[in-house]
Amino acid sequence: MAEEPSDSYDILPHAEVEGLKEELRKLKEFELQPTKKMQITMLELNHKLDKLLAIFEEAMHSMKHPITALKEFKDMQRDLTKILEQNSDIAGGIVALADLLKKPEKKEEQDLLQMPSMPPLPPREPRLPPLPPLPPLPPRR
Repeated sequence: MAEEPSDSYDILPHAEVEGLKEELRKLKEFELQPTKKMQITMLELNHKLDKLLAIFEEAMHSMKHPITALKEFKDMQRDLTKILEQNSDIAGGIVALADLLKKPEKKEEQDLLQMPSMPPLPPREPRLPPLPPLPPLPPRR
């Protein structure tokens, strides 16, 4: 025969008691935001919504004037095309420099190795004497 529990909490299964303890622990950890923080959050939300509405209003105005919007779009497209061309030129230059640094041409290396070393040239003396200074200009009338 099974013994009767001596305490009242022994009637509940152990797993259920542990589950209730876990729920109680989670409820104790959960902090409600104070009213002040909630107000600040709401103000930030209002500010961001105002910015978003301003963006939509500006888009609406540009849509009302399609000629102006089309001109701005074409200008931006032209500028982006120029930038892409410049980036392409820069990239080509970088690749060319990298190739020069990595692989020097074999023929130039062989020419440099085969050339006999020459003694340095003596310093040159000036052949003409220095010019005398110019006379001053006469005053203007």
